[in-house]
Amino acid sequence: MVFRSGIFLSTLICSFLQVIAAPEEKSLRSSEFLRQVEPGFRRLYELEYEAALDLFERLSEEWPEHPGPPLYAASTVWLREMYVRSDLDLDKFLSPSYFTQKSGRKMTEEDRRCFKKHLDEADARCKRRLSVDPDDLEARYFQGAVAGIRAAFAITVERDVGDAIKYGKRAYQTHLELVEEDPTFYEAYMTVGLYEYIVDNLPWYIKWLAILAGYQGSKERGFEYLRLAGEQGVYVADDTKVIQMVLFVREKRYRDALRIARELHQRYPGNWLLHVNQAQILERMRETEQAARVYRQVLELQRQGRPHYDDIPLLPFLTQLGRKFRTFGDFETAQSFLHAALSASDVDPNERAEVHLETAKTFDLQGMREAALDHYRQVLELAREKDLRREAERYLKSPYTG
Repeated sequence: MVFRSGIFLSTLICSFLQVIAAPEEKSLRSSEFLRQVEPGFRRLYELEYEAALDLFERLSEEWPEHPGPPLYAASTVWLREMYVRSDLDLDKFLSPSYFTQKSGRKMTEEDRRCFKKHLDEADARCKRRLSVDPDDLEARYFQGAVAGIRAAFAITVERDVGDAIKYGKRAYQTHLELVEEDPTFYEAYMTVGLYEYIVDNLPWYIKWLAILAGYQGSKERGFEYLRLAGEQGVYVADDTKVIQMVLFVREKRYRDALRIARELHQRYPGNWLLHVNQAQILERMRETEQAARVYRQVLELQRQGRPHYDDIPLLPFLTQLGRKFRTFGDFETAQSFLHAALSASDVDPNERAEVHLETAKTFDLQGMREAALDHYRQVLELAREKDLRREAERYLKSPYTG
């Protein structure tokens, strides 16, 4: 699989969501500030975006010179958009086509303005502080963080590779200078470590350009920097673990990735995405029975109305489970999930067409051609998307074989 560095640019969000404590009153990392913002970070991990945004906006007024609150508010708006698009799903995020296909959803102008307003305010506060003291390490850290979220937004929402590279490079250079000046500024190792990994894994036809430009990366050094950030960065340990989990999956170090997913989910039990991550990793380990058990657990918690699990969009999730159990070879269970999806009321015709398509494929794999043909025809009646119609037309001519 061709490595796509854009995937990891988006995780630069982790390098600025949180900061370490320091006793100085003038410090941007004062213990009092951290005490007030920490509940917002927990709300983000529990997928409570509205509550997190409200808290950060309130703190932005209470700390009018601190770049942190408006930065966190901007990151919350961005993460909320990613969540609504289902772009925080591990399978989707790691798909090689993720950064080549535009989302079917367009970010609202209101959210876009909100994101830009908060991020510009954070940048302005950094510049005011640096105008007084250009050597202020903490202000420089936040300024690098602003560049990081611009890179993340550019690649994930705008699909603007040029801006992603420009701002990602700026974030890296800023945080690299920090760790060179102060090797104990462990939070900055997160960005630097991620960049080291990315550059070392660029395709050969791009990597030589990076080398000519003076950039060299090391996967081993990248993992070591991430280890430092995770172990020594008091408030970035969880963020580092998210990055490590993604990288471990890419490196096929599935047991390490699974350990992290379980650890994080135990800490944030309302984060159903971390629960689903465990099943997705188990699939890659070919532990299909365990994966199936975890998927069923997630669905049961959704049906019980467990906080945050009740936010899972049921129809897409049932459709996903139908596909998953079909790949497990459990056609009966797959059909039960797809039947439940088809039984849902007030469903968008395009979504219903997708369920019919998956149902038809499942029937084809069981040799039930007539039943499959009926559902392919339903796709053509309902689907607005060309890709869905194209697939249905293809398999009307010859059966789906997997």
